[in-house]
Amino acid sequence: MEITPPRGTPLAGYGKLRKKHSVGVYDSLYARALALSRGGETFVLVSADLVLIDAKLRREVLKRINKKRLLGDEQLVLLATHTHSGTGAIGGRFWQRFIMGKRESKIFQMTS
Repeated sequence: MEITPPRGTPLAGYGKLRKKHSVGVYDSLYARALALSRGGETFVLVSADLVLIDAKLRREVLKRINKKRLLGDEQLVLLATHTHSGTGAIGGRFWQRFIMGKRESKIFQMTS
């Protein structure tokens, strides 16, 4: 699933990218999922082109998955590829705001 943010979204960077916003798309960002099932149980592994995935984002992703198919907390693993030139504005903690800019609900919802 493509998760490329719209033009003007803060970038999740540091150094010279800090406080910069996207001006276009060179490479699209994606979330890729692998679901494995056996004996009625399913395990889902998701890799997303983001700098990090915090607890709040993980909860929102699990909530959205559970609207379509019930999945337990222990059945979901979310991994970030740790790109520093991807979506910012999705974290709320101090150090997250430091590298990604101030959290924007619109961007958070679009990303999750």
